[in-house]
Amino acid sequence: MSGLERILDPRTDFDDSNDIRQDESGSEGFSDNEDKVKMLDSSTYEKTASEILSERSSGKLTGPKGVIADYRYARKKFDMKQAQTQSSCVHIPSSLFNEPVAKDFDELSDADDQEFFEAYRKKRLQELSQSTKSLAPREIFGEVYQLDFDSYNRAVDSANGDVPVIIHLHEFHIKLCQELHSVFTELAGTYKYAKFCEIPAAATQSKFDEIVLPTVLVYRGGKLVSNLVRFIDEISSPDLNYNTVEGVFLRLGVLTEFQRH
Repeated sequence: MSGLERILDPRTDFDDSNDIRQDESGSEGFSDNEDKVKMLDSSTYEKTASEILSERSSGKLTGPKGVIADYRYARKKFDMKQAQTQSSCVHIPSSLFNEPVAKDFDELSDADDQEFFEAYRKKRLQELSQSTKSLAPREIFGEVYQLDFDSYNRAVDSANGDVPVIIHLHEFHIKLCQELHSVFTELAGTYKYAKFCEIPAAATQSKFDEIVLPTVLVYRGGKLVSNLVRFIDEISSPDLNYNTVEGVFLRLGVLTEFQRH
């Protein structure tokens, strides 16, 4: 490889070359020691910068020597800038980072998405579980059950929590009790998922004044939820019929579309 080809070859490292010497005309040459940037303190950087500027202003501007001067000037300038950058960096020990840190925003986004979908999945499973329960076979009643003292508690306690147990306390010689009995028979045929029952007031072994009859008691899950003593007072009109009784039960939430069959 000729001298000029070697100069123009990008693989040539002029900083490490010992072959370049001062020419016969006394032109300024370059040694290895001049190519080294000593990263010691700020005065060293100032001195090196001064040497580079002085060197480039006095070096060859044309020909092979000019190419060498340009290359070495650019190389030293780059090395000096890199050294200054490294000296200005603050070193942070890795031990300060005790918690794992996400590598990038995508990793954080993935974690958020995973948390969201996990919560959504649990919610949907709960909804499906409730839907399955609601679709499970339900007991159909469809009639009015006549109770006595012993069967009263069984009727109340054995029903599912979703089933309203509606009990009519009556005495059949009372006209309003007869009318309510007829309405209960109709309602039982419409709201077949509700359990309609009747028991004579005397069979409860409690003393009822006939003036409070008919009385309606409503249980859910074995607990009394409505105590409608003197039921006629709950009706806004003087007529006790299917529509007025159903209206009372719907208004109080005793019956809903869920019980309709």
